[in-house]
Amino acid sequence: MRDKLQRRLRQAPDISIRRLIQVPLAWNLTIRDVSRPSHKSTARQATWLDMTNVRIAAALCFLAVALGAFGAHSLRSTLEAHGMLDVWNKAVLYHFIHAIALFVLALYGTANRGAWWLLFAGIFLFSGSLYVMTLTNLRWLGGVTPLGGLCFLAGWAWLIIAPRL
Repeated sequence: MRDKLQRRLRQAPDISIRRLIQVPLAWNLTIRDVSRPSHKSTARQATWLDMTNVRIAAALCFLAVALGAFGAHSLRSTLEAHGMLDVWNKAVLYHFIHAIALFVLALYGTANRGAWWLLFAGIFLFSGSLYVMTLTNLRWLGGVTPLGGLCFLAGWAWLIIAPRL
């Protein structure tokens, strides 16, 4: 791997090592010079961080589907006994919508990283607090939920005010 990087640097000595992104060859990805935009949109090469964000977003989508099914089947009687079935469904809905948004943003790479992290924090705070509140019946966790809502709003506002493609 190091030999390949050194060969690349010898071929284009004007490229600094900080401008290269190194990705493990086991993932069948290559080293890419991020200072030069690629004109081949169909052959876009992914960086390690892009792939990590895609994987995190995909895992959050998976988790939203699993929690939705778990709430609809296994937890239904518990949630109905606490009167929290609608709260659980709202948490799953917001979780899933924003996980899909994270997936789309991750496909764009690092362009909207701030919005990505705000939406991620929103899922964690908004849906996470609602999940824990419905399972434990600790109503004071409802005070954390608006912080997640503010993260959602800030993430969407970021995309309205300063979107990058």
